[in-house]
Amino acid sequence: MRATSSSGSGPCSPGAPAAAGRSWPPERCASPCCSRRAGTPWRTPRRCSSTCSAVGTSPTAASRPWTSSTRRGTAPWRCWPASSPARGRLPVTRSAQRPRVAREAHPLVYYFLGSSRSGGNDVARPPAPVAPTRARTAAQRAGAPSGKAPGGFRPDVEGLRAVALGLVLLFHAGVPGSGGGRLGVDVFFVISGFLITGLLVREVERTGRMGLAAFYARRARRILPAAVVVLVVTLAATAALAPRMLGETGRDGLAAALQVANWRSALADPVDLHPDAAASPLLHYWSLAVEEQFYLLWPALVLLVVAVARRRGTSLRRSLAVAAGAVAVVSLACSVLLTPLLPTLAYLSSPTRAWQLAAGALLALATPRLEELAGSGRLGDRLGGRLGGRLGGRLGGRLGGRLGGLRRGVPALGWLALAVVLSSSLWTDDVPYPGWAALVPTLGTVALIAVGTPGLARGAGPSGVGRLLAARPVRWAGRASYSWYLWHVPVVFAGERLGLSGWPALLALELLVAGPLAALTLVAVEQPFRTSPRFAGARRGLLLGAVATAVAVGASLVAVAAA
Repeated sequence: MRATSSSGSGPCSPGAPAAAGRSWPPERCASPCCSRRAGTPWRTPRRCSSTCSAVGTSPTAASRPWTSSTRRGTAPWRCWPASSPARGRLPVTRSAQRPRVAREAHPLVYYFLGSSRSGGNDVARPPAPVAPTRARTAAQRAGAPSGKAPGGFRPDVEGLRAVALGLVLLFHAGVPGSGGGRLGVDVFFVISGFLITGLLVREVERTGRMGLAAFYARRARRILPAAVVVLVVTLAATAALAPRMLGETGRDGLAAALQVANWRSALADPVDLHPDAAASPLLHYWSLAVEEQFYLLWPALVLLVVAVARRRGTSLRRSLAVAAGAVAVVSLACSVLLTPLLPTLAYLSSPTRAWQLAAGALLALATPRLEELAGSGRLGDRLGGRLGGRLGGRLGGRLGGRLGGLRRGVPALGWLALAVVLSSSLWTDDVPYPGWAALVPTLGTVALIAVGTPGLARGAGPSGVGRLLAARPVRWAGRASYSWYLWHVPVVFAGERLGLSGWPALLALELLVAGPLAALTLVAVEQPFRTSPRFAGARRGLLLGAVATAVAVGASLVAVAAA
């Protein structure tokens, strides 16, 4: 069937060269593949490059309406590309006569319908590749970032870790004018929420499942080996340089091994906000505990949202955005209320920091929309086209021409966001923190990550601040930032015990001693445990995590007993 638009503008079926892969203006279209219901206009331009198909019919009759979402009892239909192996297979009603759909048919099939042959595996088999459609090849010729998984590797995000690390190093060295450098951990929190949420959501969209065991195994391989090595070495150095502090440091190590270091510090003195590095060489493990607690609870929330979205037939990303938004609002309210009353509790506790991780999660959920805008080639035309759907094609076209300059302003926005984050490090202790003040570096970090979306600015490669963050030296510092962060406080602690003082000496220690130690740990500990096939798989990863935790707990108990 080749349907024509009511305005007589031509065919709108997938086989029509004039229509395939192009955005349609808002008009009435008689084909159910071009409008939600026959004879109803689109509110916004849509692409007509797929074939609406159902069991036994290809394409479906124009009299049968279809929707783009799955709802119980409404007998909707889903459209598939003409080259998809799932064509003509999928009625998405919950009727008992529904045929079994192979998980290889399409990632969305397995997501909405699940699998009756999972066999208890926590990682499902990936779907079979789909042949490229005419729209996809056209986008590739236009230079759009196609073929790339949404939210894939971002070199600028890796470089942004170096910025966060630099702020923390300056703060703990006591460099004048870096009193707000402690907000570097805020940047780390936003990055963690962005990356982890992107990984979880893409796994659900790709396989229809989320393997909790595999996720926790990956976290264990990534975080625990280096953390345990630094903890054991720190306990040994404390025994040699400050034996009187060995018992207290051992208790700090026990809390760090059990991922509750933030609660130990917060409940010990809820009022004193700024203990220095001399107080405990394991002081900085509190931020790792906050992230680990997030990693423990956030996947469970994602699973709950997946179940609700699947039952209601709603979008996973929209449902998860609502949940993340609720977490952010409640957490920010707790932070604002507790900051003037119990500043240490507000600074170190997980409930008052969860909103920063949720901010990164919200950005990860919006990444496909940003990449869609980037792939459209002209951001202003895309916005103008959407406005045209509501205000009229001519007015929308004029607005699109004027909004075309938005792409030129993206690099400037990136530089502005970086300036906001760096200038926040100049704050003094007179600024109540976190509270409302934490919004400044948090939103600045969100903006930095957002403007780095590939293709959002003019040009295919990184531009502006993204080019700076993606430079090789900056990326290397970001890659080693985790180990560097682990080593810098014990190195400062040892230097102060050996009689060194003053910010130039302490900063030199962080750069010349902690830096090489971080590089050695990255090469000898982090990368082997994370990438070696010996530790691949959920069982081996979880076993590695259990052994690492047991070693850290044992070393801490020995330190406490020897004190």
